[in-house]
Amino acid sequence: CEAAALASGADMSAWAAALAGGAAALASAPPTHTGLPPSRLAAARAKERARVTPGRVRWAFEALVGRCRASLALASRDSTLEDARDAIALCPLAPGGWEALRDAAEAEGGIG
Repeated sequence: CEAAALASGADMSAWAAALAGGAAALASAPPTHTGLPPSRLAAARAKERARVTPGRVRWAFEALVGRCRASLALASRDSTLEDARDAIALCPLAPGGWEALRDAAEAEGGIG
């Protein structure tokens, strides 16, 4: 059954890592605002940040990504994948969550 194969940890890590590359590239590509005055450019950047990581969940997203990175730095992989997946569930357009998932999957040995 394909659902059982996708549910396994190694397959899920490989799948998430494959998606991370494409999604992070799309999410991290800054919008092109050529020719805007500085005041409009600042407003456009703030609007894009609010679109990628809404203010009402930004603190939780940043906490999950931070906890994931801290666990990796301390070589404590207790909940790194879960934290990264939760961060992506909150803000799927933010590249920080995908980067944390990639790093956690590499630490687990899920990516060659």
